[in-house]
Amino acid sequence: MFIENGLVVDDQGRAYGVFIVHQQPGISESMERAQISTLERGLREVVGEWWVFSLALGLSPSQWNARLLQGAHPLWQAHHREAETTLQSELPFERKVYLVVPLDNLRILELGLSTLRQFGKTITQDVWRGVRDALAAVWPSSEVTIDQLSRWERERKRKAQAFSSFLPIRQATLREIEAWWRHGAYRGLIEPDSRLPKGLPKVVSASGVVHVAYPLQTLLQEAAFRERAFHLEGELPDGRKTYQTFFAMLRAPREIPAENPVGHEWIYAAELLDYPVDIALHVRVEDSRSALRHLSRKKGIAEAQLEEYESAGEEAPLELLEELDTTAELERNLRLAGSLVHVKMIVGLGAPDEDTLRQRAKRLLTDLGDIQLVQAPGDQQRFWQAFYPWGRGVQTAYEIPMDAGLFAAALPFATQGFGDPSGMLLGETNLGRPVFFDPRRPAQVLDSPPSILLCGTLGSGKTTLAAFILALLMSHGARAFVQDPKGHDYDGLAQLPNIRSRFLRMTPDEGTPINPCRLGVPGAERGVLDILLNDTTDPNVRDLRSILIGRAVSAMHKAGGKQDLWAIAEAIEDMVRQEKRPVYREQGELLLERLDALSKDALGRLLFAEDDGMTPRDYDLTVVATNGLSLPGANSTVWNEQERVSVALFYAAATMGLGYFSGLPKDVVKVLVLDEAWQLRRFPAGRDLVDRLLRVSRSLNIIPLMLMQNATDFEQFGESITGLFSWRFCMRQLSRPEVAASLRILNLPDDEAAEWEKTFGGLASGEAMAMDAEGRVARIQVILRPSWLKELLSTTPGAGRG
Repeated sequence: MFIENGLVVDDQGRAYGVFIVHQQPGISESMERAQISTLERGLREVVGEWWVFSLALGLSPSQWNARLLQGAHPLWQAHHREAETTLQSELPFERKVYLVVPLDNLRILELGLSTLRQFGKTITQDVWRGVRDALAAVWPSSEVTIDQLSRWERERKRKAQAFSSFLPIRQATLREIEAWWRHGAYRGLIEPDSRLPKGLPKVVSASGVVHVAYPLQTLLQEAAFRERAFHLEGELPDGRKTYQTFFAMLRAPREIPAENPVGHEWIYAAELLDYPVDIALHVRVEDSRSALRHLSRKKGIAEAQLEEYESAGEEAPLELLEELDTTAELERNLRLAGSLVHVKMIVGLGAPDEDTLRQRAKRLLTDLGDIQLVQAPGDQQRFWQAFYPWGRGVQTAYEIPMDAGLFAAALPFATQGFGDPSGMLLGETNLGRPVFFDPRRPAQVLDSPPSILLCGTLGSGKTTLAAFILALLMSHGARAFVQDPKGHDYDGLAQLPNIRSRFLRMTPDEGTPINPCRLGVPGAERGVLDILLNDTTDPNVRDLRSILIGRAVSAMHKAGGKQDLWAIAEAIEDMVRQEKRPVYREQGELLLERLDALSKDALGRLLFAEDDGMTPRDYDLTVVATNGLSLPGANSTVWNEQERVSVALFYAAATMGLGYFSGLPKDVVKVLVLDEAWQLRRFPAGRDLVDRLLRVSRSLNIIPLMLMQNATDFEQFGESITGLFSWRFCMRQLSRPEVAASLRILNLPDDEAAEWEKTFGGLASGEAMAMDAEGRVARIQVILRPSWLKELLSTTPGAGRG
């Protein structure tokens, strides 16, 4: 066999495009109805023959561990140990759905050689060997040219475009194709690691197609099997035994209402079982015109047979009557739906011993009770081959015609996949599947925004989740800046091992003065001064004060001396002395009086740190506690002096974080936590700061974490939610408006409002409806590992820390 760029060529010169399908089931009835409708319509675009192989791949402990990032920090080592222990107790199987499409119109090799037996060379009458690559013996490598591969590649892309119009697919990797081929020997078992090297040299053709340069002869698998009446017995090279059995579908569901097909997922049901089940689908799609013509011919034959029985006074067989009913029903549906789908479905089971196989086979008949399965004796080898597009194939007698809606209702491509391929072990889905999380992946791999959205009412666990993400990222070398509006929610981070941290308090008693002119963001001082000094509602006065503030800032920078609010005051004083216009002098004097009063105010003095020429220092973690600030209420339009100073300090703290990161190397991951970020968006300078942060985050390698208690507060971002946030965590919400806003954030329909209110209201602490970086949504439970982080990061009043 030959593999390259999601392309497989068999020993007869037949080429196939191989894709991986990533589709979740809808988590609401309306979403599922939409998915079914999309697939039903999309099938009209892919008339012809193709295969779907839905495989439960057994992951070894080393494969699970490879998904956990490696690191030497003590905290990460502790996380890794607990995560490794947890994963060993998980169901060690992961479903992967392969879509295989023939590129038959580009078959260019006529070898004139006898077909290899796809299930291996016969050793004895009842012992035969599994798939072996004998390519070198029948197909010299010189016959495959880059030009031929480029032609196949163009055809593969054309097929991919047709399917991707209604299915989320991507090209299968070399290792994924290897896993598919080897899986036949290891069905129901933990599979060995890949035999392929990690790095392979590449050649680029004139058309730009990248070709991997590697020997064509590759041993993929070898297993000795013995065929019994109802199962296969195999011996693997490592000494393990494999026992496999296969069922063919004899009858699919028929009574599925077209107006409400939800709840009849007769293929997807295999994904919900607690033992591994494989499904092979041989699909042949006919357009409506051809299908109606064939059905009419088939119906005519059946009616003639029925007439013969009736004229002879005999009772017609039940199978004939059922065939007539089915044909009539298909005719009616076809005239509405537009395509006919012929399906051969084989279900495969594997186990390490015969007793386990027998138990699973017995359960399967009940667990997939919506369809009728038969365990045909003597056909086990043929059914094994059904999981590959070559070989003898499944007999036509097992082909079941159905309308496109019935096939779509089965959710044949859906899996429970959620999260990133690797990273930290964040928790698990409501079905117990592990959730990996790598906040760096959106920007570094997916070319998408890295920002993370968290919302949830008090006690929902959003702050603990943010601190957990922050802690593990810092253990991988990230630098972090946190704006803490409550004062002590992030204090536990100071006790993390080997993390250099500092805490700045913005309170009248223990506040640490900051310099608004050294926040590291150009023009930030103007934003602070505008909040402090330009509070008039008279537009003419506002414009005048803005001019004076701008001139003072420009004069300070031009002077090249100290840069702080003291220097700003001196610049305004110079302008007042030189100014001839009374109105300018009057406003300048008012600004000076305001600055003088602020410098003597218990809170205002925190903005008057003297310039030392330095921007924020390079700590692993900087936390600015803003709980001492008297911020105005969400609906307040008029601010008193204390509220105005508080807003200016709040803005300066957030700006400090962005400026702090701007001076770090680009390859350093940076995390900026804005807790209760809605308060920044209540004034123009704050909105500009948040929008700028979200837009430059990817280029500066910053991961912003935006926390808000109310989901409705995020709606101030408008369409930015879709364009600027990757992962989204919507935690417990208790009111109808907040639930509705959460659904909009997650791109979920809100036509089942009452049910969603129960769902969001019933979320436990640390539980969330979450959207991952690829847009998939699941209900997850965040689990802190190592477990001692629970106490350290707890925000529950009275909870101890370390």
